[in-house]
Amino acid sequence: MCLDDLFYLLSKLPLDVYVEDDEGTVYDLEVQTTDKRNLGKRTRFYQSMIDIRILKKGQDYKKLKKSFVIFICNYDPYGKSRYIYTFRNRCDEDFEVLLEDEAAKIVINTKGTVGDIGDDLKAVIKYMDTGVASTEYTKALDAEVESVKSDEKVRMQYMLLMEAYAHERTLGDGRRVVRLVRRKMNKLSVADMADMFDISLPECNSIVTMIAEHPDWDDEQIADQVDWEE
Repeated sequence: MCLDDLFYLLSKLPLDVYVEDDEGTVYDLEVQTTDKRNLGKRTRFYQSMIDIRILKKGQDYKKLKKSFVIFICNYDPYGKSRYIYTFRNRCDEDFEVLLEDEAAKIVINTKGTVGDIGDDLKAVIKYMDTGVASTEYTKALDAEVESVKSDEKVRMQYMLLMEAYAHERTLGDGRRVVRLVRRKMNKLSVADMADMFDISLPECNSIVTMIAEHPDWDDEQIADQVDWEE
């Protein structure tokens, strides 16, 4: 099993992983395999998607849940060699004062060598970087990946399912972006919205144009017509 296979499988997951535990805490796990140099804004975007998904219009903000946006990177985005970079909103004037928005962003660097983390987590991170399974858990993970790879029928079913998920995700993410653009298009420039929502200028221009030309279209209709870039 090589690392590329593992990252390929992980990167094909639909969200990649979106789960909620028994206490209501939300975890959004994403795999980042290329350095797009906008990781911070990507985490911001995914956090906004979590909040929009949770909080319906008119609901009290206390309905927002504790959340973690977790990015797994097979490169070091900050050049400090840390296994894990954890970000929370703090006061610039006094770092002991937390904003208490209960939102955290965690970046896991598979190339890391610095930091006090448990042996189990360290083994998983090492496995994701090298493909070498050294613990019972990573060996079980490796065996599962090999099983999927070797079963052609399962592999084909998986790929067909992921293609369907990919289309649904593109449409779903696009629908949410269209909704955000609607809210901000009379307050921000196209360039500012493209930057804020992590989309290209042509995509943002297309959304704004279609909203103006088709006021009766809903968000999904517009999202379905946008030529989303890879």
